[in-house]
Amino acid sequence: QERTGHSFSGLSATNDPLKELVIGAFLNSWPVTNKLELQQRKSQSLKDINSQDTDDCAKKLLCELARKKDLTWDEELIISYYDQPVNYMSDSLFLNIAVKVGKDEERECSQVYPSCFLDLPEMLKIIRRKGISFEIPGKEQDCQ
Repeated sequence: QERTGHSFSGLSATNDPLKELVIGAFLNSWPVTNKLELQQRKSQSLKDINSQDTDDCAKKLLCELARKKDLTWDEELIISYYDQPVNYMSDSLFLNIAVKVGKDEERECSQVYPSCFLDLPEMLKIIRRKGISFEIPGKEQDCQ
């Protein structure tokens, strides 16, 4: 399949950073995130996003969500985690900037992140269709 001159063969590469974006937000929503294992998992999630988001779709997703009205519960969960002040020492720097770009509405997200050929509904569909599962850190891991 072709869409605007881009092949969908890179779609699996887009899935991973989008998945990590959601995992980080879910982990952050847990009341026990001060536990070392969860802090390490959140940190790893941010590092994975930074290294895997080569097409900037995770950043474009945040940018688009930041300007969307009437967010669903999962969209609100995602944006609330990444809507933080820009801290140049943070692993989430570029994600926080993406939210700020979306909120400022000075430029279209597609202009700031032109490498991502997916639009917001397509990215949300990827996240929701694929579902999110991840290992819960700890000594006993009977379930995922």
